[in-house]
Amino acid sequence: MTLAGGVRREKGKHQLRQLVRTLWDEFLTPGQVQLWLQLNPSGGHRQLPKEAAAATHMTGDVREETNAPIVAV
Repeated sequence: MTLAGGVRREKGKHQLRQLVRTLWDEFLTPGQVQLWLQLNPSGGHRQLPKEAAAATHMTGDVREETNAPIVAV
């Protein structure tokens, strides 16, 4: 699943935390879905629940393969 574009207020950044919480146990943790999104490397992870932020893989290369439930580009 891809959330294209940066996480911004006008795009509903306040809803990202709830979206991740909704998907976390059923889809993200078991690996049924991998969430790719664009986050600011200097603090964008604060928009995520604590357990999701800890499990997020940060990368600058969209070709990189990872099993992380969330990939932040």
